[in-house]
Amino acid sequence: MKRRIWLLLAIMIAAVFTVSTAEEVNEDTYMSYYRVAIKECDRYDYIDYGDGAVGYQYAFVYLSEDDTIPTLLLAEVSPDQVRYIKVFQYSPEEKRLLEPLQPLNEYRAWLNTGKDGKGLLLWYSDGAYDAGILEIRLVGETLEYRDLWKGANDGNWPMDIPRTDINWIDVQKGVEIVFVSEGTHDGQ
Repeated sequence: MKRRIWLLLAIMIAAVFTVSTAEEVNEDTYMSYYRVAIKECDRYDYIDYGDGAVGYQYAFVYLSEDDTIPTLLLAEVSPDQVRYIKVFQYSPEEKRLLEPLQPLNEYRAWLNTGKDGKGLLLWYSDGAYDAGILEIRLVGETLEYRDLWKGANDGNWPMDIPRTDINWIDVQKGVEIVFVSEGTHDGQ
């Protein structure tokens, strides 16, 4: 009886160790792809409106409710501090980086994640008349947009829509690339 208990216990410990090791390997796998993309940040066409980049930044976000692998946002920063963003997603099924998905930009816009830390919220304005808030989710290899609010650009934004700031990290040669969680920005 004692042998069976010890055997069962050994199997359970091995199973737990195997699961945690598989998760670590998975993170190492997608992070290795993301590290390459970040190191080669200056080779992408960011479709900007400016005269060139003054730097590059990256951030990790989750774009779908069931995401276990974060999405990489890689941004070219313009002289007026506008981010022109490429979106990359690692596909564990295909064992490759889906690059680049549709670009985003923060020209006359502010990009946050939703309150739950999933999906993106793009708060935009045309500068004169119209404003709105779009929810952006990743479905397959496509970014899908859904209107959350549309209105006049008169300063009366719906501040009750909770959002979380994205933690942008400057790309610096030779500096370790890490996953850092975002800070809260609840309706401010």
